[in-house]
Amino acid sequence: MHSKKKILIVDENSSYISNLRSGLNEEGYEVVYWDNSLKAFETVKELHPDIILSDIESPDIQGLKFYEQLKAIPEAQNIPFVFLSGQRRVEERIKSIETGVDDFIIKPFYVEEVIARITNLLNEVKSYEESRFEDERAFAGDLTEMNLIDLVEILQVGGKSGIIKLKFGSYIGTVYVHEGRIADATLENLLPEEALMKMFLWLEGKFSVEITDIERPPAIENDTKSLLSDGMRHLRRWKELIAGLPSLETNVMVNQAIFSLENLSNDEKEVTKYISKQPTIYDVVIKSPFDPIHTIKIIKKLLDRNDIKECPPQEDKSTPVISSQMTMALDTKSKKEKYNKILSNLLNKPTTQNFYPDRRNNERRRINDRRTDDRRRDHRTQSTRVSLDKSELMLIREKLS
Repeated sequence: MHSKKKILIVDENSSYISNLRSGLNEEGYEVVYWDNSLKAFETVKELHPDIILSDIESPDIQGLKFYEQLKAIPEAQNIPFVFLSGQRRVEERIKSIETGVDDFIIKPFYVEEVIARITNLLNEVKSYEESRFEDERAFAGDLTEMNLIDLVEILQVGGKSGIIKLKFGSYIGTVYVHEGRIADATLENLLPEEALMKMFLWLEGKFSVEITDIERPPAIENDTKSLLSDGMRHLRRWKELIAGLPSLETNVMVNQAIFSLENLSNDEKEVTKYISKQPTIYDVVIKSPFDPIHTIKIIKKLLDRNDIKECPPQEDKSTPVISSQMTMALDTKSKKEKYNKILSNLLNKPTTQNFYPDRRNNERRRINDRRTDDRRRDHRTQSTRVSLDKSELMLIREKLS
């Protein structure tokens, strides 16, 4: 069970939106509502909504202007945006879509239809992000071979800048390194350093590293050496604690037969708040207000006492797999070719490329392509992703030292 998707709705007619808000809440979405664009704009940076719905016509909102203002700030550039309008003229709708908005919904609308469109858009974004994780020009591997601490050390030794993407289960996190120093980290809605520390503990999953310049203001103040030291200390303790636990992707539930809040400590009560709708053990770690070490200790106690128990895992059909074409491409590369590829990237400044072009200027925004599967796939220059094992990555680190 993941954190709720957040939807920002901007419309001056609160009574008109009331049923939509109720319907979205029932579907498990978190809805934030404003009746003017100024307040909404101020909210975006703090809220980080997953999707924005805005009226296009009212004077207090000025939908097109609001949209253009949002797309001018980095925090909102990739957030799906939907216009709500009573305008039925096809020309106006086409004009709005050509500006780059993701959908245009005519009032009056059926709540069920709007919810379906929102769900489809969010699923589309998720699929796009996961496919982008697999496709980016980068070197990649398995976290069982080399974890985040190892990867940061590689960039640190070479004084390199790059973007490290990690995937554990259905979670995707990103770490930004500028000239060997950790600058920022993102994972769910966590604060940068909190996100980093939780990703330091990922011992399974996939990683990809793109060597590229980072144009991002630093969000982490602590020096990288201290962060890595703390990460290694937490990782040692983490390994000890999870050794006696089921897989972190195991679904758990409260054992109603014996469960009693009266028998729990305050911290245990807090953690059990997040054990609903059969989350995985790691879902609870992510959502817990406590640090991962303390949280996993509590989960371990609850399992040992049988206050919570394992339940059959739910099938995750969204997990992307590497295509057979990509597998063949990786298999046909010799170790020498792979080693030379990544070493070249690390020792030489990469060619600057615009990996995320302006959505309004992208061919995928054309009306005829609005409903194709490639709607969110940008047309950047790509090269084959290089897959390396631990021994090859260790060679790279030695070469750079």
